[in-house]
Amino acid sequence: MRRLLIAMALWFAGTLCVPASAMAGAGIEEADALIQQGEFGAALEALLPFAFQGIADAQYKVGVIYDYSQQAGSSGVPENPFEAVKWYRKAADQGHARAQRNLAACYDAGRGVQADPAAAARWYRAAALQGDSFAEFSLGLMYYEGRGVGQHVDRAYAWLARARHHGLLPVQRDKAAEILKTIEAGMTPEELSRAQQMANAPPGSRLAP
Repeated sequence: MRRLLIAMALWFAGTLCVPASAMAGAGIEEADALIQQGEFGAALEALLPFAFQGIADAQYKVGVIYDYSQQAGSSGVPENPFEAVKWYRKAADQGHARAQRNLAACYDAGRGVQADPAAAARWYRAAALQGDSFAEFSLGLMYYEGRGVGQHVDRAYAWLARARHHGLLPVQRDKAAEILKTIEAGMTPEELSRAQQMANAPPGSRLAP
């Protein structure tokens, strides 16, 4: 799972750019290119001015660099999970879905912060409500296992079904399919119908998980 998170975080680090100005946009694009080249030290130098200005996407990517650069083979930035959590939180507090997801993963694993499954579930939910598939998948697992939240197989079903719809990596997709099949086997037709309605309900509606 940790290797999977690393791969996802580094891939997503170059996919979202919501600059506050043309200058910020150019700087973040430059950092994205440096990240793709493995030049994490230079990317960090390019991102920090915008992160200190409060630009959520820059803050998120600074968190990714501190969290994963060493494991990705970079010697330019020492791994610092505490700094990663700090920057993820700044972006997460502004509603950045991927920062919320990564902050949840830190709470889930106790990386850079004391392990707190309940906090992990809250942040996964915040990202899941924005359609982040990994957060939906992770929240579904937590409901299935009763970890950090109460054990609710209908909510587990709903979030895992949503995650499959929004797209997952193969290993996640296979695990979600396996759990969904197990849940379906233990449900009555009425229970399954309600779980499917929850999976399809828009956020904020009465049936939303």
